[in-house]
Amino acid sequence: MKRIPAAAESVTVPTPPDTQQGARMPERRRFAPVTPDAVTPALGSAKPALAVHAQPEPLVPSLNWAGYVVDGGGPFTQVRATWVQPTLACTGPGYSAVAIWVGLGGIKTSPTLEQTGTHALCNDRKARHDAWYEMVPADAVFYNDPVRAGDKLWAQVSFLGEDTYELLLQNFTAGWMELTYTQPPAGPKPDRMSAEVIVEAPKGPDGVQPLADFGTLALTSCMVNGQSLGSYNRRGDLVANDMERDGIRLATASGLNGDGTAFDVTWVHA
Repeated sequence: MKRIPAAAESVTVPTPPDTQQGARMPERRRFAPVTPDAVTPALGSAKPALAVHAQPEPLVPSLNWAGYVVDGGGPFTQVRATWVQPTLACTGPGYSAVAIWVGLGGIKTSPTLEQTGTHALCNDRKARHDAWYEMVPADAVFYNDPVRAGDKLWAQVSFLGEDTYELLLQNFTAGWMELTYTQPPAGPKPDRMSAEVIVEAPKGPDGVQPLADFGTLALTSCMVNGQSLGSYNRRGDLVANDMERDGIRLATASGLNGDGTAFDVTWVHA
């Protein structure tokens, strides 16, 4: 992934290769998966009840992000969210993609981003889904675990101290969990001054790719440092992003639900 160095314009997921080899081998551990009820009662396919919390205004346009950014009150040590992997409408020839992730850092002058999530693409009417993590400026690392439309997922990025991060991605439906302990690559020190829950149009070799039609995606149990996104809105530290390019809105983020932990992102245009 390559970062666009401006507020609310992002790092991006490349088309995953069939195999991946990282320059640094992080420590990866597998644990017995927990149940969805133990993590997030809100996890499900239903849309959350919206707009009880006021949405930050105005919505900030981004070339390739739609979702929420906590930008103030950092540094942050943890961000998490859950979602159901969307079914893509792969109706035409060509390539389109979408990435769903949580992360720490990665906006304004931050040269780093620690993130994990899922990636889905349409390639000539065929859909493909993948799981990954990335420690920008290093390249993304793709897991070999299966991801399918309709799978229930939980993602969390945690800073443990001493330059160590825990990247957790669990697929409740398929019954796997990846828990990776790793450190940033050599270079700039992560600042962790922002936290994100984002739906993204990935950036490829030729720039930002067309956004795959994912319909409406509900992101639930969205927490930063153990507090809801809505709590940061009350402090004035929450930014809502709409994805816009060349004057065309590609995806839009809804307001937050009643407890400030859930919102929708809706596809509008490729």
